Amino acid sequence: MNVKKLITPFFVLLIAGSCFGQKFLSDVGFSDTDPCIINLKSGDQVRGVIKSWVEVLQIEKVKFKQDNGEVVLYTQDQITSILVRSGKLAKQYSELGITDELVTLLDSVEVNPQEYLIYESVPYKSKRASSRIMKLMNPHFAGRIRVYYDDDMYYWFIKDRGKCSMIDPETYTENFRTIYPDCQDMYLFFKDIKWTDIATHVYFYNKYCK
Repeated sequence: MNVKKLITPFFVLLIAGSCFGQKFLSDVGFSDTDPCIINLKSGDQVRGVIKSWVEVLQIEKVKFKQDNGEVVLYTQDQITSILVRSGKLAKQYSELGITDELVTLLDSVEVNPQEYLIYESVPYKSKRASSRIMKLMNPHFAGRIRVYYDDDMYYWFIKDRGKCSMIDPETYTENFRTIYPDCQDMYLFFKDIKWTDIATHVYFYNKYCK
């Protein structure tokens, strides 16, 4: 959509009403009794509960108790996605005004994000690993940009299923056009760039920048 051609007072108000106030999910955790689904890169899917999840020397180890009682240890290079059913999400989605949105995971599985915390394997190059498992923070408006959150309290973007890039709050404003290089409409609509509006920027990009 070319926003420039459509910019009128009414249209600005319409977009502003839908964009501003958008938020990422807050950092909801889960317990070792919450039902869980792990989708493996082998194509298998296992169900059970996560008993522990630790990272040692950049290798993530997920201790998983399957429904049949068997306990298995998985690393991030074996996992495509992890879905944890959490009752804590319903209140968040109610406050955000979200009802029937669905999100398509990287492995093309559709789930209702109101019911599941979604973790996905994302490309991450290091000496010991080629991927990391991170929480998807914008399942209610995931599109060209998917936003993830890591234990070091950083946001990571994957745009168009490409590489994973850390977004630095200290340089976000000055790098705004680099982060969103192919959407001139954003530069017309957003004049005062603030880190606190990052969720609004991502929402606008995913909805209006094709």
